[in-house]
Amino acid sequence: MRTDKFYPQHSKWSLGKVAKKFKTIKLDGAFQRWGGVEKHSGWAFEDSRAYIESAISGSVYNTIIFANVNENISYAKSVNDEESLAYYEAIAAEGYELLSIDGNNSTSTIYHFISNHEEMYVMKDDQKKLYSELEESEREAIHDDEKLRVVILDRIGIRDVCNLFRKLNTSTKLNDQEFRQARWSKLSKFIRELANQHKDIFTNFVFKGVEPLDKRLHEEITAQLCLRIEKDDPSSLKKRFLDEFYEESSALKPGTETNVKKILTIASKMSEHFSGVSKSKKITKGKLHSLFLLIEMAIDEDYEILDNKGFLEWFLKVDNEFDQLSLQIIEADKQEKSYTYWTKTYGQSKYYKKIKAILIERLMLDLEDLETAKILKPKRTGAQAFTFKDAKRLYFLQGGKTRTGMEIEILDLYASGKYEVDHVEPVADGGETTIPNGELMTMHDNRSKGASSNEPHFQHQQQ
Repeated sequence: MRTDKFYPQHSKWSLGKVAKKFKTIKLDGAFQRWGGVEKHSGWAFEDSRAYIESAISGSVYNTIIFANVNENISYAKSVNDEESLAYYEAIAAEGYELLSIDGNNSTSTIYHFISNHEEMYVMKDDQKKLYSELEESEREAIHDDEKLRVVILDRIGIRDVCNLFRKLNTSTKLNDQEFRQARWSKLSKFIRELANQHKDIFTNFVFKGVEPLDKRLHEEITAQLCLRIEKDDPSSLKKRFLDEFYEESSALKPGTETNVKKILTIASKMSEHFSGVSKSKKITKGKLHSLFLLIEMAIDEDYEILDNKGFLEWFLKVDNEFDQLSLQIIEADKQEKSYTYWTKTYGQSKYYKKIKAILIERLMLDLEDLETAKILKPKRTGAQAFTFKDAKRLYFLQGGKTRTGMEIEILDLYASGKYEVDHVEPVADGGETTIPNGELMTMHDNRSKGASSNEPHFQHQQQ
């Protein structure tokens, strides 16, 4: 009876056999890096060329590891592993026979060498030689000599595949986000798929090439957004907390998924207006998170963004204004007062809170202008009553006071029912349920006023 875990089949393959089988090998970016010759998170070209030299001379000692697709379909059926069965059947339907677990850089290098990739050559007599330019005897040896150690696993579920990949991948160390994503969960699947669906956000706004995509940095930024919304006020967005997020959470709350999808969908439309911007004019990751935060705030305030370009332009003006003000701040005060400093260190909770505070204040101040410019539109209709969010906003616009100058205790908005939002011009007279026609006042004053109109008193009512 076999006792080896995963039922490994050990053999040796020639370079020619590896190249022949390459198209039947599934490289699944769901859990592993997009490495190989044509990607940037694996070996550099010089590493691949060195490997070819060693492989031809028979001096490579790494083991290439695959999972046998058909055998593992049978295994999954025998142990009622529905998740693995669905996974292996899906890649079998794509025409794959093997699943790459370890050694993708090796197999990709060999395939592209034998396919005469221009960068995959060996040095012979101080000259670069492609595979097709080698002597016939050398090509025959490459095709026939069995020099590479190969292990094929016949009984391994998809979760064990992911765990094994993590443990084995030490020669070319996974970066932080690659390691996080090498996990089989709804959380990692959601982040991976959504980040790649909206990768234009990151290439247009932030990245200066394709390498960050191959290193999954767009997935890391998406993961940070998910963490911030899921935890509401995370202690940090740095490595340790992201690692814990992935290990401790198997899935996001439905509300988090909905909000993240909305934010990225809107940001994607905005990024179209940044397409073609030169590398030197891209925004930072911290500034992108500021944009995400403002989009989220607009959604939370029950506004629809009608003009994506207009909202982006407003954000860029506000961002630039805060940057220019930051230039006037002395070095000793930057941590406490500089928006530019905060966006560079956005991963720390105290700076995230400062960014959030300054952005929400500016959004509140500019809301009427954004409505007038038809950039934002309240989702409610005029016949609806004012909301609690309206009450909080009017508290802010009125400076925490009634028109008689009486201080409004913020806790009374939440608990006592002492205050109400009144229509300055009653609905019966054509008044709308809008902030310019709203006023926070005591219940007593509202009842005493009845259906009569008030003259505008606060600045927000002058419109």
